Amino acid sequence: MRGTKAILSAVITCLMLLAVLIPATVSAEGLIDTDRDVELSISYFDGDKPIHDAKFRVFLVANVDQYCRMTLTDTFRGYAGKVDGLDGLDGMDKAGWLKLANTLDGYVRRDDLDFEAEGFTDADGNLTFRFKPGLFLVLGFRATTDDFQTYTAVPFMVFLPDRDSANNAWVYETTAVAKFHNEIFPPDDDPKKTDETDEEEFLPKYVTRKVIKKWDDEGYESARPEAIEMQLLRDGEIFDTEKLTGENSWRFAWDNLESKYDWTVVEKEIDGYAVSIEKNGITSVITNRFVAPVNGVDPPVQKRIVGDAPAEDSEFAFVLKAGDDGFPMPENSDGGVKEMTIKGAGSREFGDITFTEPGVYTYTIYEKDLGLKGYSYDRKIYTITYNVTREDDELKIDRTITVDGKDADTVEFTNTYKAAGTVLPQTGLLWWPVPVLFTGGAVLIVFGVIRRRRRAQ
Repeated sequence: MRGTKAILSAVITCLMLLAVLIPATVSAEGLIDTDRDVELSISYFDGDKPIHDAKFRVFLVANVDQYCRMTLTDTFRGYAGKVDGLDGLDGMDKAGWLKLANTLDGYVRRDDLDFEAEGFTDADGNLTFRFKPGLFLVLGFRATTDDFQTYTAVPFMVFLPDRDSANNAWVYETTAVAKFHNEIFPPDDDPKKTDETDEEEFLPKYVTRKVIKKWDDEGYESARPEAIEMQLLRDGEIFDTEKLTGENSWRFAWDNLESKYDWTVVEKEIDGYAVSIEKNGITSVITNRFVAPVNGVDPPVQKRIVGDAPAEDSEFAFVLKAGDDGFPMPENSDGGVKEMTIKGAGSREFGDITFTEPGVYTYTIYEKDLGLKGYSYDRKIYTITYNVTREDDELKIDRTITVDGKDADTVEFTNTYKAAGTVLPQTGLLWWPVPVLFTGGAVLIVFGVIRRRRRAQ
């Protein structure tokens, strides 16, 4: 009976641990088969009319593991902390997905990012892609039909496989109905186009694009930059830039833009703010959310000297080197490197490192060999890793120290000092004959002993 209770207790404990360790999505739909292909079908229609020959591109934003945990790809990791929402993918709702897609739209086009796949809708307005599971951004490009209707698909995010909450299962084949906005832009030589029909049926040859800047920085208004640079893209390339300031109420309008081009507004990224873009007709509303920086205090370098006591303290040099030249550094650094000195035994810090964006930042610390006489140098190389995350609109920081593949609590370098040999005293008499005479006398003594032994034999 006692053994049965023990087994039952162990089973209950294991079940409790599984409930804690496995995400809720896994317990509902099960594990994702990451080796299985997912299928995305795009249906593109204006009522009953298929929109054919429309180009779509699909970008892999994040990889997903079997537990539904997402990790940004290398392509999009550089936008984390700059594009609002990229560092909080798991808890995003439909409105958040739409805003993220609209925000990424311009940056993907401007920076000509690599895409996972590209295709065109067929005569029936359909297009199918196949991938491995992940989070994808889908962008549609302008397509003009025979009746001069010009369609531009609304960008959207899609997580594949899709969830079937009703049946608690993952669905590996998904159909997305692409939304769009359309305009009528006939060519100038269209025989149907007259002065009268131009006003009644067709939009003007020129269009307008507007931008409005909003701030989400309550309590940090003083940190706002004096100006923000807005970039107007024409078919994905920068066509014009304008500065928004308090003097123009943080807004601007571009008029007389040729309607045959695709016009998009993006903001040139600024440190310390995460950007999001919402589109309302011809107006782009761009919001900057302030992210309070966090300081990662580097551990003090401890310097120890063992062995003989030096007559006077010497200066020792230490180097802090960033794993990437673009990583934040303490003041008075030269690029991704900063040096400092410690005189004798003691400790000192390189200075605070201010982080404004989430990410993983690595640095190494080592001692320079200055060739000081009598000292043997410590060759250890320490690695400092700062894992900066955003939680509840605040940056959090976690620091680890490793050396030789093992965790460490401090950064400590130990040099051994050995005093030079005793210097023979100088007097008025010559000193060099003494060792010579001593050696000669010793040789004579040995020779005499040998001769005596031979005579005794």
